[in-house]
Amino acid sequence: MSEQTATLNQLQRAFSRCVAGPAQDWKGDEAGVRQQPTLSTARRIGIYHYAYSARIGDSLVEDFSGVASWLGEASLRQCVRPYLELYPSLYHSLAEVSRHFPEFLRKHPPSGAPEFIAELAEWEWHQILTVNTDARPLPETRPNESLESQNFSQVRLALNPSLTLFESRWPVDTLMEKMSLPVAPRLTRLAAWCTEDDYHELRIQSTEWNLLLLLNKHTNVSDFLAQAQGLSISTDRFSRLFTLWSNRRWIQGWLP
Repeated sequence: MSEQTATLNQLQRAFSRCVAGPAQDWKGDEAGVRQQPTLSTARRIGIYHYAYSARIGDSLVEDFSGVASWLGEASLRQCVRPYLELYPSLYHSLAEVSRHFPEFLRKHPPSGAPEFIAELAEWEWHQILTVNTDARPLPETRPNESLESQNFSQVRLALNPSLTLFESRWPVDTLMEKMSLPVAPRLTRLAAWCTEDDYHELRIQSTEWNLLLLLNKHTNVSDFLAQAQGLSISTDRFSRLFTLWSNRRWIQGWLP
């Protein structure tokens, strides 16, 4: 029985290499594919080989629609095999197959790709992560209204788990569709988050951005306030921002 299992594992791995690896003159016997009329062994394996990359190509086009609009769908699909050779899929589903595609485009941009293509892909991947993150607050989260009566050194702010901060040298939020006009670099800071079933994104100015970076590092209220003092922000401005973040559901409450 163990010998049969080992043989089956060997066949499965050999067939997997044929399907996921580069095109070649496949040896069907090693992969458990026999020569049968009317299709040759190479043709039979080739069908699965093509279907594998085509399905991943479909996933990349769907995940990176903005990138596809700039490169063209055909050009994006030509990236599939080189991408998989460098970043082979290690998962049973397509959910994670796109994770390293921005990095691939940064290191190996297709010929004629705009300079911002990797950062656009990275922004699209962050959007995917945001949408697929559960934005519901933890059951033990307390309302912000009761925060003032607490010892700030003993409580933590409960941030929206889906909140994503993204900084780019390019206005990636406006580049989701190809433009005929030239695109100029422009420092762009973005927040993306979900509330219940809704997705939101917003450009953030420098003062608010710097505070949000501190907030991500110091959810302990006392530590956050101490660090925020170094930014020379007035008490009134800070209070307004805190209220605004609460209304946007970036701060969902506090945790003991």
